[in-house]
Formats: sequence, C-alpha cells, structure tokens
Amino acid sequence: MRTSKGLFIFILVLLLAAPAFSRETGKPVRIVVPAEVEAAGEEYFLGDIALLQGGSPEIRSGLAGLSLGRPPYAGTSRWLYRSYLELVLQRSGYAARSYTLEMPSQVKVYGAAQKLTGTALAETVYGFLEKRAKPEWKSWRLERLHLPDELLLPPGEVRVEPKINNPGEFSPGSLFLRLEIFVNGESYRLLPVTCRLRAEAEVFVAGRDLERLTVLTAADYRREIREVTGDELLTPPVPGAYRTTRPIRAGRILKARDLEPVPVICKGSKVRIIARGKAFFAAVDGLAQEDGGLGQEIAVKNIESGKVIRATVTGSGEVEVGL
Repeated sequence: MRTSKGLFIFILVLLLAAPAFSRETGKPVRIVVPAEVEAAGEEYFLGDIALLQGGSPEIRSGLAGLSLGRPPYAGTSRWLYRSYLELVLQRSGYAARSYTLEMPSQVKVYGAAQKLTGTALAETVYGFLEKRAKPEWKSWRLERLHLPDELLLPPGEVRVEPKINNPGEFSPGSLFLRLEIFVNGESYRLLPVTCRLRAEAEVFVAGRDLERLTVLTAADYRREIREVTGDELLTPPVPGAYRTTRPIRAGRILKARDLEPVPVICKGSKVRIIARGKAFFAAVDGLAQEDGGLGQEIAVKNIESGKVIRATVTGSGEVEVGL
C-alpha cells in the first residue's frame, strides 16, 4: 500500500514538472552582447563575447561555437556590427525563432592584451649585459637607452631574449641590441634597442714622457681608475718585455697599439755572428742592422770587415750564418 502511494506521488511530480520543463526548453535562446567586449586568440566565437541564456542547451552550445573570425590585434579594436552578426546567425542553420538578439547597432571589440613595461625591458637588458661585463671593469652604466614606455602583447607567458650582433666585440661605446619577445613560446616581435655603454677600469698611465722604442720598466707607468673605451691595457705589461711603438706623453693611458714585444735582437745592438759548417766553426762580433725575432733572418754588419750579411736569429745576441 505504501509502495503504491509513493509511486503515485512520483508520477504526479513528473506530470506537474514536465510542462514547466517543456516551456523552458521551448523558449528561444537569449543572446546579449554588450557595447564593448574583449577577444583573444587566432579566432573568436559568439560564446566569447555574448551572454547566452535560456532555451535548449544544444542550441546554446551551437550558438556559442559560431565563429566571428579573427579578433583585433592586441591593444587594437574594431567594430562588430549587428547587421553582420545577424547575417552569421541567419547562415548558422538555426531557426530565427530559436534565439533572440539583444545588442547595439555596433559593438567595439578590443584585442585582449597585457602590458610589458619599459622598466621590465630595461631590467632584462641590464641582466644580459651584467653577465658579459669584463671582470676588470670597476663600474659600468648605460646611457641613452631608448625603450618604449610599454608594449601591448597578447595574453600568455612572455619571455624576452636579448641578442647582440658581435658578442666577441662587446666593449664600451655605442651598443646595438635586439630584444626578441616570445609569447607562449612563439616569437611575437623583434625590438631593436640602441644605447651607450660606459665603463671604468684600472688602467696604466705613462708616468713620464716616453720616446719611441723605450723598453718599459715598472717605473715608467702607474695605475689609475679611468673611463675606458675598450683598447686600453687592463693587465700590467711585464717589465722589460715590451717597448713603445710611438712617443707617449706623461699622463696618457697605455693602449695595446702603443706597445710591442721587445725583439730578441734590437737594431743597433751588438751580436755574435756564428758561421758553421761540417768541419768549420767561426765567430765574430757584429752589429744588428734591424730588429729580429727568434728564427727571423736579419741584416748584420761584420764589425771587422764592415761587410753586411744576412743571418738567422738563434738566441739573445746571437745570429748564425749557414755555410
């Protein structure tokens, strides 16, 4: 008896609910599009910009999936006209009575965007250069770093990779970088950046006026912190191993082009001329007529005979003539 009564109540509830359910699903889907919307991605759909209410779930799902084409680029906008959306709906295959459309005559569609600030870009540049700054630099800074105040990018994960044209020639002065900006792992934009790099380092300054071909000693230079351009000597020259290639005034920074290794034999120095043969050996004093490194052939003058001959440098103060 209880079972029959419970079954009767259950059937009665279904009968009373069925008309209400039918009335709800039989209503058209209400499509509401506001005056301004935002869209992102390669393609956007009606469900991305509109509120869909009521009606059949199947029809709501189908209407939500209607493509409206490619959205505006990040940070830009364009108009979506009611007449265009009505045309899309007419061609959708859904009966006109299955939906209602509530929207202005035109809707502004914005391309969804996120901001990448100039401050964040500058931090990336400084971090990149900090890894490449020479350890000899006591300090460095950037001037005239021209960066936009902000960039508008599509939504997603952003990564910025700085690149320099000639990494091997990284030195103070004008610097040209390229910032490649990735969004969600794909290259989105290449941003050229120019700036001026300034650096200070401990350099070596001539302590007195130096004539050309002066062999440097430790007393000929002193250390100072100066602004550098990239070609200064940043390691001390070994005393007695280098000589000047030009006259240098006191107080001038020593640069790489100002010095050269002292040759094994210098022009004007006395040498020992050795002549060798299978069963012959002779040695006489000579005078070098030109500089020479080890293994080089130079002109030497026999002091006794006054004759100038060619001989090979074999060591300090020694040349050899083959017979």
